[in-house]
Amino acid sequence: MKKECVKKNNYKTFNLNPDEIWPLLNILNEICHGIKINNFEKTIGAKKDSVVKLLDKITEIENEQCCFLKLNDFELKILENSFSEVFKQIDLWEFQTRIGVSLDEAKKIKEILNN
Repeated sequence: MKKECVKKNNYKTFNLNPDEIWPLLNILNEICHGIKINNFEKTIGAKKDSVVKLLDKITEIENEQCCFLKLNDFELKILENSFSEVFKQIDLWEFQTRIGVSLDEAKKIKEILNN
């Protein structure tokens, strides 16, 4: 995952390969449909419909050859909190099966999104 050096109008743009989109989709899918989250809005920092909208937004670009994903600060915070919650709730032995990448790879993706 490569972050473009441009942050414009509270957006960051990421240049992704199609394979790099899957972990983001899987993380958000787990948050929406997989794991149980008590006090969803407080934990994730958004209502579930906002997370579903972000999931839909990323899904729209998944079949493109070169994907530019433009995320605002609110969407980045949703992803950050979603990654953190998945790290807490999904055991290491099943992490790669459910998310599509290893825990270490997922941590690297989270770090890139946060920088």
